[in-house]
Amino acid sequence: MKFGINTFIWGAHYGPSEFHRLPAIKAGGFDGIEFAVTDPKNFPAAAIRKELERVGLESTAVGIVPGGLHLGSSDAAARKGAQEHITACIERTAEAGAKLLSGPMYSP
Repeated sequence: MKFGINTFIWGAHYGPSEFHRLPAIKAGGFDGIEFAVTDPKNFPAAAIRKELERVGLESTAVGIVPGGLHLGSSDAAARKGAQEHITACIERTAEAGAKLLSGPMYSP
């Protein structure tokens, strides 16, 4: 069994300003972190991966579908937007080195 910390403890967005916490997380016996990919266009995936690898922590991710988008919508634009958003979340998750993306990824 592995144990991790969800970065929502510190805020909705995770990035370089929070990297100083990673050594203490590792020293505390945790195996990794779970970060949120809520805005994939502004998510610093490469920087996160580099820092996690440097410290020796694993990662998982959680995401959402923002308001106005919905995979089950009768509105084609809302469906397409949801698909594009989820695809971007998957791409940023992989780029950050996380092995799992979870969350309510079908509707807001």
